[in-house]
Amino acid sequence: MKRFPFLDWMRGLAVVIMIQCHAFNAFVRMDLRDGGPYVLSQFVGGMAAPLFLFMAGMTTAFQMESLARREPSPWRRWAVALRRAAYIMGIAVLFRFTNWLGGYPGGSVVRPSARASRLVPRRSLGRHSVSTSAASQSAARKCTRCGCGAPGR
Repeated sequence: MKRFPFLDWMRGLAVVIMIQCHAFNAFVRMDLRDGGPYVLSQFVGGMAAPLFLFMAGMTTAFQMESLARREPSPWRRWAVALRRAAYIMGIAVLFRFTNWLGGYPGGSVVRPSARASRLVPRRSLGRHSVSTSAASQSAARKCTRCGCGAPGR
């Protein structure tokens, strides 16, 4: 089967975009996430998955065209395409199963340390961030991002 170099280049570009998006998401400070470069990187990073899906469709079309030349029966061509789809779906289900097996839904297998328990999820309120832990819900909620003491909502 003839390889198309542009597909390999597009796959490589999608991988680089996805790595860049995840790296920015992991390492950018919270106060810089409202700015243009971060928002732009997340927007562009959101194009990696649709690019992969687009390339999967193109590859399937090329495969069906190649099969049409070799295999006269349309039922045989559909059987080959469905077998390939089942293979990809099986890999995806296996991947998700290993993710589920490796951790509890909504939790972690590793017991959090005392320091990690202080790291609570935060809800952004424009330029202020309010802690959403149980302790802060019972007390008056104050801004925890910049330390200005502004009341939260």
